[in-house]
Amino acid sequence: IRPYYIQASILHSMEGYAGAIQLLQRCESIGFPRGELQVETYYMLADCYTRSGDTAKALPYYEKALRLAPSDPYLLNSYAYTLAEMNSNLDRALEMVLKALKSMPDDPSILDTYAWILFRQGRCPEALVQMEKAISRMQEESQTLREHYDEIKKACGK
Repeated sequence: IRPYYIQASILHSMEGYAGAIQLLQRCESIGFPRGELQVETYYMLADCYTRSGDTAKALPYYEKALRLAPSDPYLLNSYAYTLAEMNSNLDRALEMVLKALKSMPDDPSILDTYAWILFRQGRCPEALVQMEKAISRMQEESQTLREHYDEIKKACGK
């Protein structure tokens, strides 16, 4: 499965999500000897579907990946952010992002997800505090973080 996975990774990096999905599904149909690349395949499938705008197809793959890697902070953050963007199951999203933060408490993207979930829950002051933390820890500029920060500041009357 490794050649298919590598090709899918290249397509994913070039935003060729449809092609990556086909290759990753081929990986899944072949199977994962000794679990090799299973988590990575499911995670990338979830990401491809999310980025393609088909979150309904992404969620089962997030679930499969999470069953295999329940403590992966990047996976937890990505899944939590997807739920926050959907404005769905925010309590579960909050649990996941808090678990990710235990591993990586200063990661700006995880702090951003945390702030975004709080914001979606209507917890504006807390969201603003977390978003300011995320902004202060950015090492390189992120348009998404800036957009979230501006939206939260505006909603919070700041």
